[in-house]
Amino acid sequence: MIIRPRFWVMVIITSLMFSYELFMRHADNRELRLGGVLSLTGSPLIALLIPITSGIVSSGSLAQDRRCGYTILVLARGISRQQYLVIKIFTTIIVSALATLFGILGFLLISSCIVPWGNTIVAPPQDGRWLPGPVPQLFSRNPLLNDLLCLAMLTVATSVLSLLGLFISTIVNNEYIAMVTPFTLTVGSVYLLRGSFEIVSPYSYLEVWNMYRNMVPLDMLFYAAFVYWFVVACVFCIGSLLIFIWRESI
Repeated sequence: MIIRPRFWVMVIITSLMFSYELFMRHADNRELRLGGVLSLTGSPLIALLIPITSGIVSSGSLAQDRRCGYTILVLARGISRQQYLVIKIFTTIIVSALATLFGILGFLLISSCIVPWGNTIVAPPQDGRWLPGPVPQLFSRNPLLNDLLCLAMLTVATSVLSLLGLFISTIVNNEYIAMVTPFTLTVGSVYLLRGSFEIVSPYSYLEVWNMYRNMVPLDMLFYAAFVYWFVVACVFCIGSLLIFIWRESI
């Protein structure tokens, strides 16, 4: 899946989208440095790019295999249904994670050529709540570490959302339905899960720069996103295994 053109197209788009946010919003920011640039360039538009990436890059691979009859050929060689799907799960996770990782690393490479090196200069108020997420207090002390935490959260989110497409692929053999499902779920959660229900909305854990830091308690900012995505991943993986084993045994 990595050698497919769509993978590298999404890598390039991710790099360009982050770079666009940097140029449009922080071109005149004299305090901006390379350490902290990722924390400062996030936006709701960037958050919606993550489910698009997860869908396009790898979500529909299982549906495509089933539609082409490749799955039957693999199972006929003696590989169990459980083994086949576990391999699919891991490849889906890895490929989607690499797409976001490479895209953001490309953005950081571009930033390193135009932004001074070092940590962004900040003078936070006492509570630090105006600073960008995912952890404002960490940004005030070490913007570079906050960038790395942000990178980890976005990479994990991309991987888990791609598993939703894999889950859909066990139900329907339509690659395009599987591809659009992560984005559809994310956008739908913005409108359907409001108020106290925002805590379970995937968008809340994608928009790590503002929404996440305002919703999650301060003492949980470091790990809440990882716990959320782990639980969601378990649901998608177990559901995919059960449905795939049942359908392929018919």
